[in-house]
Amino acid sequence: AADARTAVNDASAPAACRIAAAELLGAVDGPGDGELLIAALANDADESLQQAALRGLARARRDVSARLLDRWLDASPALRDSLFDLLVRNANGALALLERASVDRGFAASLSAARQQVLRVHDDESVRRRAAEVLASPSPRAEVVARYREVESVHGDAGRGRDVFARACATCHLL
Repeated sequence: AADARTAVNDASAPAACRIAAAELLGAVDGPGDGELLIAALANDADESLQQAALRGLARARRDVSARLLDRWLDASPALRDSLFDLLVRNANGALALLERASVDRGFAASLSAARQQVLRVHDDESVRRRAAEVLASPSPRAEVVARYREVESVHGDAGRGRDVFARACATCHLL
């Protein structure tokens, strides 16, 4: 396990070695291993390593929900899917997700309708109840379009738009 702790975040180590190290650390779940796996979720890490780190964290016996949520807004869409799946596996993770949504509008806006529905029908009654409190009911399409009609006359800032695109869209879309 000591070699795995060194290898998991060693950028010079072969990818296969780092992935195997992440898997092992999840099984061992020693002191500090969760932090090493969280570090492997860094934005510049290979997606295969990030997924292995999440699999390791899924086997860990400690709650790292808050730390996973800290990675949410910077995560790629594929990593967000995996983060969400891991968090909603148990009530504590799902409730942490809903708590973050209740205090962070940007985070709440990043939850797709499908993800919101998963929370609304969660196996745990406390999660379903909290989801009903935190998540807005879906609006009829015409109402949403009418509410945003005024933006047609607003002039945008291309520089800020480029920054938003780079942060939120560029992982999947190209211009």
